Formats: sequence, C-alpha cells, structure tokens
Amino acid sequence: DDKFARFGLTPVAAQSISAPLVDKCLANLECRVVDDSQVRRYNLWVLEVRRIWLDSAWQELRLLHHQGDGRFSVDGETLDLSDRMVKWRDLM
Repeated sequence: DDKFARFGLTPVAAQSISAPLVDKCLANLECRVVDDSQVRRYNLWVLEVRRIWLDSAWQELRLLHHQGDGRFSVDGETLDLSDRMVKWRDLM
C-alpha cells in the first residue's frame, strides 16, 4: 500500500536515513530506532532524532496533536472526531 500515492503526498530523499521525508510539510524528522523492546507490549518505539527539517516559508504555524481515540488538539482547542473513527470500534 503506497500511502504517499494514496494521500497525494510527494516523497523526498532524506540525508541520514532510508525512509523518505514528506515534501511541503512544516517539519520532517530523520530518526533512528534506539529501543524497540516495548513494541509488542505497548506499541512504543524509542527514537533518536538525527536531523530536523523545517520549512521556513510556511506561514500558518498551527499545531495539531493526536490525543488518541479520535481526539485531536488544534492550537490548544480539542477537536473530537471519535464518531468518525469507525475502524477500531469493534476492538473496544
């Protein structure tokens, strides 16, 4: 499944990792895996950031944070989209 094509994104070559960066993105992080011992139990990866790419031309600097279960924080305001997150409902 090519998620770049599926979501209309353009991949860009990174400098220190093999995974691509996302073009026209506010920020990209090049990371390496430091510890994957908690992946099975908690789905937790510990990463070390190798490089940070920032688009200095980006004008709108809104912050989006996924809180989990379909809830997001956009510039400090909570946006509840849990009713649209139907794929995982049967797992609860």
